[in-house]
Amino acid sequence: MGEPRAFGSLLRRYRVDAELTQEALAERAGLSTRAISDLERGINRAPFQGTLERLIEALARSSEDLTDFVAGASRQRGPAPLSARAASTLPVPPTRLIGREKDQASVVHLLHREEVRLLTLVGTGGIGKTRLAIQVAAGMAAHFAGGAAFVPLAALADHRLVLQTIVSILGVRTPLRHSTTDGSVIHIEDWKESREQALVEALTDYLRERQLLLVLDNFEHLLPAVPLVAELLSRCPQLTVLVTSRAVLHVAAEHEFPVSPLALPDPKHLPDLEKLTRYDAVTLFIERARAVKPRFVVTNENASAVAEICARLDGLPLAIELAAARIRVLPPRALLQRLSSRLLTKGARDAPARQQTLRNSIDWSHSLLTQEEQRLFARLSVFAGGCTYEAAEAVCNPDGKLDVLEGLTSLVEKSLLREEESTADVPEEPRFLM
Repeated sequence: MGEPRAFGSLLRRYRVDAELTQEALAERAGLSTRAISDLERGINRAPFQGTLERLIEALARSSEDLTDFVAGASRQRGPAPLSARAASTLPVPPTRLIGREKDQASVVHLLHREEVRLLTLVGTGGIGKTRLAIQVAAGMAAHFAGGAAFVPLAALADHRLVLQTIVSILGVRTPLRHSTTDGSVIHIEDWKESREQALVEALTDYLRERQLLLVLDNFEHLLPAVPLVAELLSRCPQLTVLVTSRAVLHVAAEHEFPVSPLALPDPKHLPDLEKLTRYDAVTLFIERARAVKPRFVVTNENASAVAEICARLDGLPLAIELAAARIRVLPPRALLQRLSSRLLTKGARDAPARQQTLRNSIDWSHSLLTQEEQRLFARLSVFAGGCTYEAAEAVCNPDGKLDVLEGLTSLVEKSLLREEESTADVPEEPRFLM
């Protein structure tokens, strides 16, 4: 067989032979007309494997033609410089990060440790895990020869898509086999069966010698994909993975970093205005309020209401941002009096759907629970100030059908409960709070 022809030329020839316009081929393959045009003109010279598979099926060529077609794509494949591509995947936050200086320093310190190659930022929805991860990755990108790459996973509904998403984000050009070991042509059925393993091999080959910080954002609903992360870490010795999740991953290499609420003032013992505005939760409230009402200021008259709002919202950044947006029409005292889940809606339109309302954020976490965990979580809601294990056992498990200890552990690990440890001053058993 001679030198393979350029992929774009082959694509155009096969399309014309099939008497298809670019529009018709695009519709049949489930692609855009622009994508077909870019491939034929050589603007995109190396399609991803999924794109190539769609084109092959749409063109219905013979196995011999398939060999030439795949070879044409393979010939032009080569990875873009990882540092440039990886750096371009980091989102640029629209606002500054408030109140995470110590957390950022702690996370950076952990990632500098040789034994920490998988670090999970874990915390409840809206606590600011993604924002912290982006800040850390941006600051540490130069520390890794391959930079830092950000892979958003919230939109995925199937854990089997995690692999393809990572491959696509990194721009890994997968080697497409166009012949079998005995030199015969490959059949598309055989190719489909080996696609996932081919992607794994291509990704590990790509990362094996590269020093990269890989950020996997919003992993909690894709936990069956955890073995993939473990495999990448075992086969790619220079890879470091930073995960954000509402639930821990439970793998041997994992180190956890709990992301806590923002620092709060005590509404019953307010400091002076200057000190009050230094509290991270109050600073965030003021900044987001001024975004919708530029002349907003904290005064002696509204200071207690602002502090109480932040306290009532437990220092949760998402909740504070949603509440502050209401300052446009409600002054702090009126906002406090009407504070409810109905007010904590209508977040930024460019925010993920799960974070446009506080209820959506809670619903997202609740949907990931088992039926037994949902039942226990509902029963725990009767405790206004949290409870001990014994109290939860007595109140939530009257029929003895629930494993309360296992349930409490899971709810803590999934960031729907937080554990308040006892202190020397209050030597009691830990309490569990929502």
